[in-house]
Formats: sequence, structure tokens, C-alpha cells
Amino acid sequence: MYLIFSILVYFVIYAGIPGLYKSYKQNDFERRVNYVINNSDDITELTTNINILLREAAIGVRYEYQGQQYDCILTDECRQIMKRPELNINKLNDREDYLTRTEVLIFNGKELTINFRLAISSTDEVRNILFMFLPIFGALSVTMAFILAYYISTRLSKSIVKLRNDAQMITSLNFDIEQSVKSDDELGDLSYNLVILANALNKTLSELKEANDKLYDDIEKERIKEEERRAYIATISHDLKTPLTAIKGQLEGMLYNVGKYKDHKTYLENNIVLANEMEKMIQSIIISSKLDDYNTEIYQQKVSLMQCLENSLDKLNYLIEKKELKIEIDIDKKMMINVDVNLFSRVLNNLIDNAVEYANSKSTIIIKEENNILSIENETFDFDDSLISEGLIYKPFYRQDKSRNKNGSGMGMYIVKKICDLHNIDVVLDYENDIFKVSLDLNNN
Repeated sequence: MYLIFSILVYFVIYAGIPGLYKSYKQNDFERRVNYVINNSDDITELTTNINILLREAAIGVRYEYQGQQYDCILTDECRQIMKRPELNINKLNDREDYLTRTEVLIFNGKELTINFRLAISSTDEVRNILFMFLPIFGALSVTMAFILAYYISTRLSKSIVKLRNDAQMITSLNFDIEQSVKSDDELGDLSYNLVILANALNKTLSELKEANDKLYDDIEKERIKEEERRAYIATISHDLKTPLTAIKGQLEGMLYNVGKYKDHKTYLENNIVLANEMEKMIQSIIISSKLDDYNTEIYQQKVSLMQCLENSLDKLNYLIEKKELKIEIDIDKKMMINVDVNLFSRVLNNLIDNAVEYANSKSTIIIKEENNILSIENETFDFDDSLISEGLIYKPFYRQDKSRNKNGSGMGMYIVKKICDLHNIDVVLDYENDIFKVSLDLNNN
């Protein structure tokens, strides 16, 4: 491409330079002659200006006076100069290698004709000279073409290799690239766009990975939840089957008046106790089922902590009196908490019920608040502290007594933990020196 361009340039020069040369010489000739004519008011100035013209340019001058031609102005000093052969200006006008001009000046009433002439090279000579330089020009053009082609190909190949490496990094999911070709041409734009593409892909893949991780976590949670649900159903079936079987057996014994079951009053009372346990268990199951719902909403309001505690204690007065327990309360009666009343009341009911149920007879239950931490302490000799360390106490239907002969559904602490999590309340359990203590941190509530 460069070589073709060089050839075109040469032929443009070959065709145009002769004309430009002649035009330049013509303009220069006219300018110099005009200067002499326009700035010569007398013979002295004319002589001076013509002498300058002769020195600076190869312009010939002949004078005509009364039909005779002279090589100098007709002054007293040059009258004796030998006349030169006459110059035929008309013939010179027809030649391409001469520029001519004739001017008539009048000095002291005498006409003086001045013939200016300038020999120039013909256009053919100029073309011949240019043609002589054609091999040199061609050699230089070819050399420059090879040099330029080598430079461009080297530069392009390096840029293309860099772009290829960047593309390979992207295909290998390595998006840590920078603009490797920094230029103002298309390759520079391509390199810049590759960087933008890499950043966009990196961001998209990161978002996709996060979405996949979240989906995996959700699937894993759902799998664990499904396993818990199966175990939950199995446990419910077992825990409901036991009292239901007992009630059924006692009712059949009373129906047929078999042996001890003739005492209908005693076993009807036993059936009511068993039915109450089943009802309590079913209520716990319903509540835990609602709490397991991801969309569970709580309706918080300001309530008195003391009022909530008193309501929970009132329900257990009979058992408290039966076990001869003492209740010590150290709580500011003006303290208000922001909770869902129904749910938080169940937390207090479960905790106080556990404290009363498992407290040693004639012991003291201490309920106090300090620095927004509510604690409930009770004395008990029969507690396995591994339930706390291993987190088993929060598992649904888990009881310390493996035989499941003790009262309770095994759902109490499970429900407490669920409700407290909904309220951002931390639950801390501790057992030391036969004292079981549960603390509720209300600072984040």
C-alpha cells in the first residue's frame, strides 16, 4: 500500500513540478522587473536598480534608443561602448525557455525602451532531471516501505499477542487483567473493551456464585429442616401415642369393669391428667409450627415486665404452694420492655414453669433484673449440665429422662429459644453448685 502511494506521489511530482517551476520563475521575474520600473524616477535610480537586478538575478537587459540597441544606458560615459548584435525579442517571446518583458520609459522627453529577459530550463529538462531521480526515489520508497511494513507488522503482532493473552485469561476465568495495548487506534479500543468485559464478567460471576451459594445454603437448610420435620413427626407420634394408649386402656378397663378399673372416679381423673398433657403438647406443637414459619411476624409494644411476671406466677400458685417454694423478685416495677405480649408471656410461662417444676421442694426461686438482664434461678439436684454444653436442651421433645416418664413435652426451651431469637434476645443458661440459672439479655430488644 505504501509502495503504491509512493509511486502515485512520484507521478504527481513528475507531472506537476515543471509547471510549478515555470510559474515560480515567472512570478519572480515579474516581481523584480516591476520593482525596477516602479522605483526608478530618473536615470540615476534606474541605473542603480538595474545594477542590483543584474547582481541578484540572471536577468538580461538591453536598451533601445532611436532604433539602436545598447548594453548600457545612453549616458555620456557609455556612448562609446561597442554595440552588441541586435536582440530579436519577438523570437525570444516564442521560446518556452525564455521569459521576456519590454517596458518604455521617458526621461527628459526621450523615450528609452528596455528589454528584460530571463533564460529558464524547459519543462522537458525538469522532467528529465526528475526521471533521473526515479531509481533513487524508487529505491528509497521500497526501503521505506519495507521498514514501515516491518515496524507496523511488529507493532501489530505484539499488540495482537497481548490481546490474545488477555482473551485466553478471560476464557480461563482469570479476570485480573489490565489494558495491555495503550494506543488511540482500534487495537487500543479493543484492549480497553476487553478490560471492561473482564470486569463485567467478574462481577456477574461473583453475583452468580453468591446466588449459587445462597441457593445451596437454602437447599441445605431445607434438607436439614426436612430431616428435623421427619424426626419431629416421629417424636410427636411417639409422645402422643403413649398417653393415648394409656387413656384407651383405662377407658376400656372402666367400660368392662375389669379389676382395679372398677374405680371409675380415680381413673377418670387420671385420664383428665393425661388429656391435659396431650392438650399442652398439642398447643406446644402448634406454637412451634408457627414459629418455624419463615414469615412469622411479631407485634411489639411497650409492656410492664413486672406485670408479665405476675401473670405467669399466678398460674403456678397451686404448684408453688404444694412444693412450699419461696419466690424472691428484685425488679423495678416501672421497667418497660418492647415485646410481642403473647409470645413473650409464653417465654416467661415456660421458664417459670420449668423453675417451679424442677426446683427442690422448700427451695427459693430468685427472679431479678440487673443492667437489662432478666435472670431466673432455682435450686435443683437432678440436672445434667451436658444438656447445656451440647445444646441438647434446645432440641424439641428432648428430655433429660430418657424413659420420658417425667412431666413436660420437651418443647419448653425450644419454644423459648425460637421466641427470643425473633425478639433479638440472647438466652444464656448456666448450672453451677446445684443452681440452674437462665438469663435473658434485653439490651438488644
